[in-house]
Amino acid sequence: MMHKPVAFPSRRDFLGASAAAAVCSIVPRHVLGGPKFVAPSDKVNVAVVGAGGQGRTNIRALFQEADAQVIAVADPIAESNLEPFYHHRDWLDACKGAQPASSNFEYGAQLTELVLLGVLSLRARRRIYWDAANMKARNLPEADALIHGTYRDGWKIA
Repeated sequence: MMHKPVAFPSRRDFLGASAAAAVCSIVPRHVLGGPKFVAPSDKVNVAVVGAGGQGRTNIRALFQEADAQVIAVADPIAESNLEPFYHHRDWLDACKGAQPASSNFEYGAQLTELVLLGVLSLRARRRIYWDAANMKARNLPEADALIHGTYRDGWKIA
């Protein structure tokens, strides 16, 4: 059986095909796919578990993003009362003289102090023995520079 000789493209045909391929690879995808086109390979697939409260807000924001695709939502709680978690409303009501805020300042201040002491201990790489009344680390006097900063003229803590 005899094979036909393979016909190679002419130089002109080769250059024409190469130029067309180059244009397709150089032109951005959004030009070929239309305005605001995002290729499927450039999208982030998102699955959300626990969509109550902040989760709903996050999902709504993701729907506005062209390069995000929400593929699954699971909320194991059929019904819930999320009112206690709307802390902005709670704070505003407390400012207007309603009942005290559920996250009152006394509690928040103590919690903040505890967290900052943890940070100080990590930075110093030592255990800290804290004197809350005097705001001092009893075993780490060099920490005073971090605990009690210097303030610009006209500013001080009363």
